[in-house]
Amino acid sequence: MVFAAPQRVIGQLRVDFGVFVNVVANEEVRIAVECDGRKFHEQEEHQVARDKGRDHYAQLAGWRPLRFTGSEIWRNAAKCATEVAALARKASSQFSSKAARIFNQVVEFRG
Repeated sequence: MVFAAPQRVIGQLRVDFGVFVNVVANEEVRIAVECDGRKFHEQEEHQVARDKGRDHYAQLAGWRPLRFTGSEIWRNAAKCATEVAALARKASSQFSSKAARIFNQVVEFRG
């Protein structure tokens, strides 16, 4: 199951979209999608540094940040959505593989 929440709060941050991918019961992959306009995100070095800090904060909170520029969204919004879906699939696949390994270790331990 996939759920997207606009203007999702992550601790002290508010991201444009929080995407949740439910992988297994009570476990989910979380993707923080940011839609960046050039005027506020790319013109000055301190803006770029601030965005890197936001990404780092999101990562430490267990989120996978993904950024798109306004130009990317304007030119091809479907491609941006496809990239979000691809990250969700990759992340859930990695998580499922890890869960399967842990399950197999538990079965071997009990055996």
